[in-house]
Amino acid sequence: MHFRTSTFPVLDGEYNFPHFQFNEGLHLEKSELLALEQMLRWLLQKMSKFFFQVAQNNPEMLERYKSPHSSEAEGNDA
Repeated sequence: MHFRTSTFPVLDGEYNFPHFQFNEGLHLEKSELLALEQMLRWLLQKMSKFFFQVAQNNPEMLERYKSPHSSEAEGNDA
């Protein structure tokens, strides 16, 4: 899974806002989506509170890009 985390200042730099970007997609049936969406909303709320605090205290921890090991190995084969 590829993902990127970063922060950006808000309210004239008073706070740092964490931002997460995932470059993957899910292939689910419509009937599977409701339960997943409810769980993800709950999880997102908990993660947002946690990472907001991290962004305030240690914003450098969120400035990174992570790619999966499999794509790194594929790049070495070429």
